Amino acid sequence: MKPRLFISSSAEALRKAEFVKSELESVVDCVIWTEGVFKLNTSALDTLLLESVVSDYSVFLATPDDFMESRGEAFTIPRDNIIFEFALFLGAKGKRKTFLLAHKDVKLPSDMQGIVVGIYDQEVTGHDSLRAKCEEIKKSIQNSAGFGELGWLPSTALAIGYFQSFVRSVCEVMHAGAKVHHENSPINTNDFKLHILLPKVLSDDFANSPMIYAKRHGLVKGVIEHPTGITGKRGYGLHMKIDPSESDIAHLYDIPMTLNTISETIRLFLGVTYVGKDDNWKHLEARELNNFSTVLGTLIAQNDCSKHNVVIEEFE
Repeated sequence: MKPRLFISSSAEALRKAEFVKSELESVVDCVIWTEGVFKLNTSALDTLLLESVVSDYSVFLATPDDFMESRGEAFTIPRDNIIFEFALFLGAKGKRKTFLLAHKDVKLPSDMQGIVVGIYDQEVTGHDSLRAKCEEIKKSIQNSAGFGELGWLPSTALAIGYFQSFVRSVCEVMHAGAKVHHENSPINTNDFKLHILLPKVLSDDFANSPMIYAKRHGLVKGVIEHPTGITGKRGYGLHMKIDPSESDIAHLYDIPMTLNTISETIRLFLGVTYVGKDDNWKHLEARELNNFSTVLGTLIAQNDCSKHNVVIEEFE
């Protein structure tokens, strides 16, 4: 899934917006403000507030479209809505994901003095060309693609909580000598592999996914009992499978049911009153699932107990 990038400009600068789109669309899905963003019977502010959450990145073109006289001097300035929208998205997405491309002749608000902005000139090539500034944005997007971060929706917090309360704990007790039990009998194995199963899409009956997946793949229910001497802690229930070709390895499977929270949060945020998922829902869901996987994968790779024994897999 490519990230989504919103491009805003004045009507007079639409050709520049289209140029920016052509330069960036190899790494992001670009949506220009004229491309169906503002829908019938909705307010501009509500649309912008929604777009500031749905979009992963945004670019605003500050072009010399208006004139202003201040303290006896005349200046060319961008449309005021461009500065307003830039500030709105900056507050929603942060400075790593919100970019301002300003023509060298425009006067920007004094609050932006000392901030490095993408100032471009009219040249087609060169260090200060619009193409060069787009390349800087492209590199910034590529550099940030592998990072999970807190946002309006909860996938980062869910991944941290799931890792700390389940994945890490299971790995710690298994390395400490815990046994996996099936039908009250211990399974004698020397090693384990924990398979974290993540759905490509969150279905309406996601709660039944563990049962359905286990039936399709021949898994049985198991319980990890704490090693002798550790008391006061409950065991961990999950599905398991012993592969005859590697009978000394217990393959453990879990589907993070905490992912249900993503669907409920999206429903609340979008104020959904209809059946089905629109494009905004689908994009937010895919982004949150991807972010959950990214954060969880990073935590697994950084932990000695889990990095050699845990894998993340997708299922339909």
